Amino acid sequence: MIFGKRTNSWACSVLLIASCHAIPLRGAEEQSLFDGQDLEGWSGNEKVWSVIDGQIVGSTVDNPVAANTFLVWQGGEVGDFRLTYKARLKGDNNSGVQYRSTLADPKTWKVIGYQADMHANPEYLAMLYSEGTGRGIVATRGQKVVVDEETGQLKVVGKTTDPTPVDISQWHDYEIIARGNHLIHKVDGKVTVDVTDNHKKKLDRGIIALQVHAGPPMTVFFKDILLEKLENVADENSAEETTDQGVQDLDHDTPPEIESIANGFQVEKVFEVPPSMGSWVSLTKDDRGRLIASDQQDAGLFLITPGKPGTSEQAQVQKLPVELSGAQGLVWAFDALYAVVNGSSGYGLHRLTDSDSDGLIDYDEYLLKIPGKGEHGPHAVVLSPDGRSLYLACGNHTMVPPEIVDSRMPMNWGEDLLLPRQLDARGHAAGILAPGGWICQLDQEGKNAEIVSSGYRNEYDIAFNADGELFAYDADMEWDLGMPWYRPTRLVHATSGSEFGWRSGTGKWPAYYEDSLPPIVDLGPGSPTGIVFGYGAKFPAKYQEALYLLDWTFGTIYAVHLTPDGASYRGQPEEFITGRPLPVTDAVVGTDGAMYFTVGGRGVQSALYRVTYVGDEQTTPVSARDASGSDLRALRHKLEAMHGNSGGDLELIFANLDNPDRFIRYAARIALESQPVETWRERALSQSDPRTAITALMALARQGEPSDEAPTLAALDQIDLGALSELDQLALLRTYALVFIRLGEPDEKTRQGLIDKWSPLYPAPVSKDRLNRELVQLLVYLGDSSVVSKTLDLMEQCGPEPIPEWATLIQRNETYGEPIQAMMDDMTPLRAIHYAFVLRNVKSDWTLQQRRKYFQFFSEAAKHLGGASYTGFLNNIRDEALANCSPPEQVALEAIVEQPLSGETFQSTSPVGPGHPWTKAEALAVLSGDLKRRDKERGRNLFHATSCAKCHRFRGEGGAIGPDLSTVANKYSLSDLLDSLLEPSKVISDQYGSQRVQTADGLLVTGRVIEFEDAYHVFTEDPDAPPTIIKREEVEEIVPSNISQMPVGLIDPLNKEELKDLVAYLMSVGK
Repeated sequence: MIFGKRTNSWACSVLLIASCHAIPLRGAEEQSLFDGQDLEGWSGNEKVWSVIDGQIVGSTVDNPVAANTFLVWQGGEVGDFRLTYKARLKGDNNSGVQYRSTLADPKTWKVIGYQADMHANPEYLAMLYSEGTGRGIVATRGQKVVVDEETGQLKVVGKTTDPTPVDISQWHDYEIIARGNHLIHKVDGKVTVDVTDNHKKKLDRGIIALQVHAGPPMTVFFKDILLEKLENVADENSAEETTDQGVQDLDHDTPPEIESIANGFQVEKVFEVPPSMGSWVSLTKDDRGRLIASDQQDAGLFLITPGKPGTSEQAQVQKLPVELSGAQGLVWAFDALYAVVNGSSGYGLHRLTDSDSDGLIDYDEYLLKIPGKGEHGPHAVVLSPDGRSLYLACGNHTMVPPEIVDSRMPMNWGEDLLLPRQLDARGHAAGILAPGGWICQLDQEGKNAEIVSSGYRNEYDIAFNADGELFAYDADMEWDLGMPWYRPTRLVHATSGSEFGWRSGTGKWPAYYEDSLPPIVDLGPGSPTGIVFGYGAKFPAKYQEALYLLDWTFGTIYAVHLTPDGASYRGQPEEFITGRPLPVTDAVVGTDGAMYFTVGGRGVQSALYRVTYVGDEQTTPVSARDASGSDLRALRHKLEAMHGNSGGDLELIFANLDNPDRFIRYAARIALESQPVETWRERALSQSDPRTAITALMALARQGEPSDEAPTLAALDQIDLGALSELDQLALLRTYALVFIRLGEPDEKTRQGLIDKWSPLYPAPVSKDRLNRELVQLLVYLGDSSVVSKTLDLMEQCGPEPIPEWATLIQRNETYGEPIQAMMDDMTPLRAIHYAFVLRNVKSDWTLQQRRKYFQFFSEAAKHLGGASYTGFLNNIRDEALANCSPPEQVALEAIVEQPLSGETFQSTSPVGPGHPWTKAEALAVLSGDLKRRDKERGRNLFHATSCAKCHRFRGEGGAIGPDLSTVANKYSLSDLLDSLLEPSKVISDQYGSQRVQTADGLLVTGRVIEFEDAYHVFTEDPDAPPTIIKREEVEEIVPSNISQMPVGLIDPLNKEELKDLVAYLMSVGK
């Protein structure tokens, strides 16, 4: 009988032509063929087929059948597709799934055609059998077969996987891929058969059906049946030519999640990682050219032998026999695999070797414990250019291990902030101090380590170029968007002793600070993961030399083309590959000349991809060494050789303290700071050249004693301001700040003298924003009575903010979320916010009118869109400024400051319903059609009405307890999104996980813990409840909780149409 009718809405892929580039073909979303409740949409013998506990069950235990019978899906014929399902079988019999088949007898539900077998015989499991056609077995498990067109002869041309025994009474993941005449079957992610069917009677399309086999009693179970059509239909107006951005239209073999590729390149999915293998976040190759990947959690390490490029040969994947997982950095060196583990296998550096010489690593040595964990913990490990040591990168939540006592820069790190900072408005990285993230060099035993570079937020990966120069890709703090201290993701040249100025909260150093180094390229918002040079790739010359940067959030791989610039480099980024969802994690160039990259992380569907060049340009290997600028780099290297070493050449050092090249000048100063201060103190105090004096006195301020303050200030006072460029004026102001921070506050006479010196210069012209930033800080610190009136006037003169330089790059990328685009269209008042932030410290010298003008500014600033901490920062700045007002002033200002700053509150209406306790299969069935034309405004209402907005932000609206969902479509498939909605505790990022706080007097509070300087704020599951505040001294223990803050069942009040609208809203992305 037919159990019910179902209307099928197939989403066709359309090639869109956008103003900036052509959007390539994409496949349809996965469609669930079974809703977990009934057999609506299927036809079969009702005595045999039923639904039990959300599973399709076919049984002959009580109703034997004389011939094979089938449950037929009523959705019509399917040609090219990918079908996944879970299945198990009880009884001494077999079953299978029919595809591209024909219903030969509707009365008995007899079906003939291709079948993926489910059989206890290892050789027959997931084999290709041609049911009822006379062809019989086409390929058994482990075979790669080509069928001859004329004779129909089967030719075994290769091997897939060994036919090892599998217990089919347990659940397993099955997969069928049919594209043209190429048929692939998989079990648990491993290819069982790979068939190229050129037979005259090959089947091009047909129905899908499930089998119950005649014979001994049996029961078969199916669930999670998902279909993805691979047929692409292009718009008749689509163009075939390459666009002016160098992005080509994609052929039909390109995975549908890939949206654009640089001209002449192709991308293919080599392996889709089954859930049992986890979600891969790191990748390397061994000495045999085999790839090795690691799961982020506990699934293990995996050895991958890819098939040859240009062939249909399948990748071979096996789990390595070693109990280690959670590696976020992998490198093969010194005949071993080095792994930086960020998980339960032991945080830190491990060395893995092959103890029995069978070609598989199996022995783990724990070399160096690193006190840090989570997504800002220990990350990458790479081999040094000379092949004699290792370099290791760690994020800002990683303490420097006590074993590391050496450094190429002095280890007296400080926050070095002239005025008090505010911690992040949401409590991120509270208590995390300098040096922030760091990079060290160490030997092959994990010993003799020294710090090389510091001041990072979260540099996930590092890479050396052919000239031995080190580069790192550092993260932004996306919650800071709209604030003057926001720093975009950045590529940096990580030279010896380098400092890049990350500090927590508002304390991030601007790039012009002379005691830090600037980035090579600012890339805008994102989540940096792997980086790799293209050396060894069979690519055109410029792509062989490019540095590839992977952005997890926005599904982008950048190719950065580097050019020597003095003793450093400048870079030109290009979007090499973009996709949606494409959460890229790591990349490596294989020995076959292809680039391989992984997607995964935070439990999302993982996969391995291959990039090859198929264009017309030459791919002959080129020398990546670049002689231009080599003399300047050599000079920098001479100075760097003195980093961390006493007995340096002071003549060479002092000769370069005024070098016009900032990287050389920086290297000279670090070399000077590495020498005993008594050997150069007097020389620093007696320099006549302004730039030499500023650089030397900065070194003295950083390494001197309090007794050095007075002579240092006296020497600084001799410098002629009028003779300095703006950059040197900035360096001079920074040196004054460092003197006060590190050596001590000025006495009254000195303070007043400095006000008399600097106050007439403030404000500089509005165009000189950097100079005004430093002048206002110094004058507020010194207590200049005129600074309030001058600064309020300057705030009014600022005018509209210019678009940041990095915006030109992101505006070409459709995957960026609407909040970022909206911020570009209506920039927050960055400069004025900085001035307001500084003025919050001023307690006196205000008139009441000035106070009113100042506090009214915050109401205007709050009308703009910013990052997740934007409004919180405005509130905190205003609250701190209000606390510095006198009691009468506070009373007079009540009308202005009585309400918290926030955007306009969205007035939502309740769902219509009736609701339903949704399962994933049911939701996928409902969401299988085209969601592009859904009612997004109703989806917005439901985002608020279901309480999502109380914890999550989307398009600039909502709370800040959970992750921002604005870019969810770039990282998650529909299946991944439903996992997060329906099973919020399945995968929890450490950034948003809950913890259990136990106090000394027995109180136990569970929630998201935000750390502040004097207390912990615990946000419980109730988003409307205020946080529980627990003083630090009252806390006895804080331990992670495996239960998500997000309640289960938030979408249960929705009916089918409302679910479609909500999901369509969340998955909408771009301009």
